[in-house]
Amino acid sequence: TTMKQAQSNTEVKNAKRVVIVKIGGSSVTNKATKESVNEEVLDWFSRAVSDNVGHEFKAVDDVNASDQEHSQQGTAFILIHGAGSFGHHSAKAYGLSGQTGEPDASKDISVRENRHRKRGLAETRLSVQKLNHLVVSKLIEHRVNAVGISPGFGIPGLEAHLHLQSEPMKDLEAVVLRTINAGLVPVMHGDACMYGNDAAILSGDTLVEVLGSLNWVSDAIFITDVDGVYDEDPRQNPNAKLLPKIFVDPKSGSLMMDVKASGSSHEHDVTGGLETKMKAAARIAMSKPVTIVGCGSKGFAQTLRGEDLELGTVMSPKEEI
Repeated sequence: TTMKQAQSNTEVKNAKRVVIVKIGGSSVTNKATKESVNEEVLDWFSRAVSDNVGHEFKAVDDVNASDQEHSQQGTAFILIHGAGSFGHHSAKAYGLSGQTGEPDASKDISVRENRHRKRGLAETRLSVQKLNHLVVSKLIEHRVNAVGISPGFGIPGLEAHLHLQSEPMKDLEAVVLRTINAGLVPVMHGDACMYGNDAAILSGDTLVEVLGSLNWVSDAIFITDVDGVYDEDPRQNPNAKLLPKIFVDPKSGSLMMDVKASGSSHEHDVTGGLETKMKAAARIAMSKPVTIVGCGSKGFAQTLRGEDLELGTVMSPKEEI
């Protein structure tokens, strides 16, 4: 096929629904202790994915022969996890941060400082890949055919300001689509990346925003350490109210509700806490539903099964009136 044909070939062949799920670093790790995973949450998460993923994406011995005869296409997943206590410590120590603008070529750093930052990139990346390995291991243990994909150096030219890079975005889409069409579940993570000649962080939320906005992705779910979006920070105000529905203007992306970004802020979160999450969620919700649920809650499975959500927030495009 020519390049043109290859790019227009964006259809999912083996699933009726593709759901992108972001599980926050503060949920899947113990954020206060360096490189410590929250086993209970990881087990809950992997089990929920395993229970709800289409059987095309699972180990053969999990599926009755009769099921395969009458294959009902199910749900495909794109899974993205934050870094939590993996990565954030070294990112902070070396001064690497999330970037939203183009790199500034005129900004001069010394050779020594540059080498220091590249060391930070290498250490941070090693740390997030350790977590990715643990997440993928647990999914495989739960019979899901999951594969880890590291965006930072796996996609040609991909840098920390990915959302401004059209070619790497297309390449990333092609890799994820090909993985799903092969009957595999891609598991990606926020990463330490190049940023021009410098190094910076590509946050998992930016990845979700870029991939979640693709037209073949049906909906998005954010799993966080609070039960949804509140009118105020529930940790500071016990009377904060959960907002079950938020509408997003499909043209401007503005929220039809007064929301303060309530928050998850741990000492070393270098990517921006809930404000980044809300921005990513609102961007995706301009075109499709986005559900924000608490880690360990029933809300994740309810959303996957299309049931009513007991506890959580659904953001969706405001219909034209």
